[in-house]
Amino acid sequence: MPAAHIAVYALWKVPHLLPAFTLKGGEVSRYVIGGADLMFPGISIPPEGFHSFEAGQPWAVKVPGNPAPIAVSFSDFQPKVLNS
Repeated sequence: MPAAHIAVYALWKVPHLLPAFTLKGGEVSRYVIGGADLMFPGISIPPEGFHSFEAGQPWAVKVPGNPAPIAVSFSDFQPKVLNS
């Protein structure tokens, strides 16, 4: 079983184990579940912005209204790019 699948199963048991990106809407989730890369336009930015993180850090991916993550993603950039 791929490591990402194991991580998603773990996140179902412990949903706050990783920081989370929340998708802008459920319609984006079908593409992510189908294997598409998660891209910035599909992410909802919290009003306070994102906390500090490093490129390559794992993140849980959630859809609005569902506390259980649907995927694990890895950041390709630093938050200063997102918060500017």
